[in-house]
Amino acid sequence: MNKNEVNLIKIGRFGKGIQEDGSFSLRVYADFQTCFMSLSDFFVVYDDGRVRFLTVQLDALRGNNLSGRIDDRSVVNEILGCQTAWLALDEETIDSLIDENGLIGLTVIWDDKEVGVVDDYFSNQSYDTLVITKVNSEETFMVPDVEEFVIEKDFEAKKIFVKNIAELMDL
Repeated sequence: MNKNEVNLIKIGRFGKGIQEDGSFSLRVYADFQTCFMSLSDFFVVYDDGRVRFLTVQLDALRGNNLSGRIDDRSVVNEILGCQTAWLALDEETIDSLIDENGLIGLTVIWDDKEVGVVDDYFSNQSYDTLVITKVNSEETFMVPDVEEFVIEKDFEAKKIFVKNIAELMDL
């Protein structure tokens, strides 16, 4: 790769989840990092090999579903008019953000109660696993970062909402 080439990593595929007004919902790949939620500059990779820079407003990440909006009408029309398009990031941006994951420090909320704080996480190639320290304790428990357990991540409020964790807390 010469110095002018950019290595792009596809992080999710646009499907029928993009609307004419530019709002979209796409399923992100398992290695999608929550720290990407702070970004607005992405690339779109079209099925015919074309690549275009775009600005995206990301709204929410619920499980593996990412929602947001594209304001550039020409990009929206191109995505709607092609068979397949992917949201992508350049490898350099990914590398610069990977250590700044937005998970650490999030307050964990279960059944409207604060049960702990995310102190660490690790990936097992299929999904991230959150390491949570219980409130008023040094005990930790782990929760897979998948839809079965994670309802929503609210980075502005610094909270992560979970479900189905009763047995995980006791392991």
